[in-house]
Amino acid sequence: AGWMNRANWMSGDPCGVGAQWFGITCTDGPGGATKEVTELNLPSHGSGGGAMGGILPSQIGGLTSLTANLDLSGNSLGGPIPSELGRLTALAENLMLEDNMLGNAALVHDSNSLGFAYGSECGELPTELGQLTSLDDRLLLGQNSFTSALPSELGQLTRFTMHFDLSYNSFNGQLPSELGQLTALEEDFDLSYNRIGAGVDPYWKLIPPELGHLTAMTKGWYFNNNDLGGRFPTELGMLTSLTEIGRAHV
Repeated sequence: AGWMNRANWMSGDPCGVGAQWFGITCTDGPGGATKEVTELNLPSHGSGGGAMGGILPSQIGGLTSLTANLDLSGNSLGGPIPSELGRLTALAENLMLEDNMLGNAALVHDSNSLGFAYGSECGELPTELGQLTSLDDRLLLGQNSFTSALPSELGQLTRFTMHFDLSYNSFNGQLPSELGQLTALEEDFDLSYNRIGAGVDPYWKLIPPELGHLTAMTKGWYFNNNDLGGRFPTELGMLTSLTEIGRAHV
């Protein structure tokens, strides 16, 4: 880790009175006998944040009491997102990992003294993210180095209402029709600046008609600068409340 303010880290109880670790928020657990870590905020743009490198450890999946704000944005984290992240099923808002180097296997191999090697799975989003069914606001994974197809399991995040951002990566393959299950989504559905549609037959470059089910959308649907093709499905005509859409160079 390389953030500037490491106050109390790795010493004693992370929720200790007067010695709470920087970037951690704790609240009383069941019965009030102990405290639990409910937020972890170490973005680069905050006071004392930034400059974290290396990989996300699988142990992050042990923070099962997190309910809001897992924010590690704007750092230099690389490698895969651990599948154990899917264990954070109490997390209701703000999974923010944008503006890192996640998915970049070369970065990890060069910087990891143990020489761990990652194959093509390094650039994949784990399907276990679909288990975060309490999440309803801010899934921010933009500006990373993911290179896989989008997992269909993202369609299980049916409570999601706004800020679903996977932009500025290299996602490819077919656009999952299961994303049409995100019927609570109202604002900011951003898949722009990827390679969605690349590497598949022309038929699979089409925008799935199921996306016409996102009738709660009012603004901020961006899928420009991808490799999608063909005609827009007529079902998109059901998005009568949508006032802002980006579709150039799909």
